Amino acid sequence: FTTEALAQNLQADSKAELEDVSLRTSVRDRSLFMNILLLLLGMVLDASPAILLMVPILWPVAMGYGIDSIQFGIIMCLNLMIGNLTPPVGMMLFVISNVGKVSLSRLYRSILPFVGVAVVVLFLVTYVPWMSTFIPNWLMP
Repeated sequence: FTTEALAQNLQADSKAELEDVSLRTSVRDRSLFMNILLLLLGMVLDASPAILLMVPILWPVAMGYGIDSIQFGIIMCLNLMIGNLTPPVGMMLFVISNVGKVSLSRLYRSILPFVGVAVVVLFLVTYVPWMSTFIPNWLMP
């Protein structure tokens, strides 16, 4: 056995394992992972830096999954908006609290139903693509 033969065998094994894993994960699982990643990132970062960091990474991945560019943009914005509205950081909540002169604890309780609706809309946009692309496809055939 030479080191070249061993390296080739390891490389072939790792390619086979990666192909096996990619076959077992569906587009639904990958989209869920992308949503969770963007939600977590939105919780700790503002939207602009998160977009600058994640679009170059996730754009080719989304195109590889067959996600429409308009749908990807809507998914990205919704995830980051929901992330900015939820603790632990919730930067938008501090702004809303100061502008509206409302305590954070009262604001957390009152915003919860709206965040729940936003999460439902996020899942609809993610898993029912025609909902986000119907009007653009209708206007630009």
